Amino acid sequence: MSEPKERTTRRERDLLVALMADVRDYRWVVVVVLLLALGGAVAATVLSPTTYTGRSSLIVSSNDRSPDQDAVLVQGYVDYFDDVAYQAQILEQAGVEGDVTIEARSAASSPIMIIEATADDADVAADASSAVAQAFRDSINAVRLDEKQAQMEQLQSRLDARRRADGAESGGVATLRGELLRVEADRTDELQDLQLDGGVSENAADPVTNLGLGLVGGLVLGVCAAAATGALARRRGRR
Repeated sequence: MSEPKERTTRRERDLLVALMADVRDYRWVVVVVLLLALGGAVAATVLSPTTYTGRSSLIVSSNDRSPDQDAVLVQGYVDYFDDVAYQAQILEQAGVEGDVTIEARSAASSPIMIIEATADDADVAADASSAVAQAFRDSINAVRLDEKQAQMEQLQSRLDARRRADGAESGGVATLRGELLRVEADRTDELQDLQLDGGVSENAADPVTNLGLGLVGGLVLGVCAAAATGALARRRGRR
């Protein structure tokens, strides 16, 4: 059992020695690849445009329902918002023009929906996120508010009729008035404003990160290139 292990260890040691020899003999290959990688990192840092992301937040806070149930609904709203075809529609509804990209996400597992707009200008990003958030809120709430308004009008008509028949202080009048107030206060499934002006962040290239990645990547690729060059040279030497 010891001999195969020794052979394996010797083979690994020989490979390591050969790799180190290739890196030493073809160190110019490592340097060239490293310089190319660092040059690419510098170019990526210089040429990457600075953008800005504005944020707005909406919330669903339904009556008599737990936040985790509303969080499931918010995730559905996020998926609907992020559909590419729908985003073109909501941008048009919000009156947002120019090169603006939008995205929605939920805040952890909460019933909070965050809408982000990214543009080349900070003011454009802030205005776009707010406008899109309001347009999305109104679009989602439209059907629910129409149903709620119809229900309130029906209750108000019954309340007026009961007042005429029974007088202003009857039990039936009090019951209908309470039902009307309950429907008016109901916010089930409705998107509500949480913070339309949630601030703007700058998205700029990080030179330290880019150079670090270029350095590490360049060294790895350089070593691999040196090893490949050494292996090719040995193969040609045997011919």
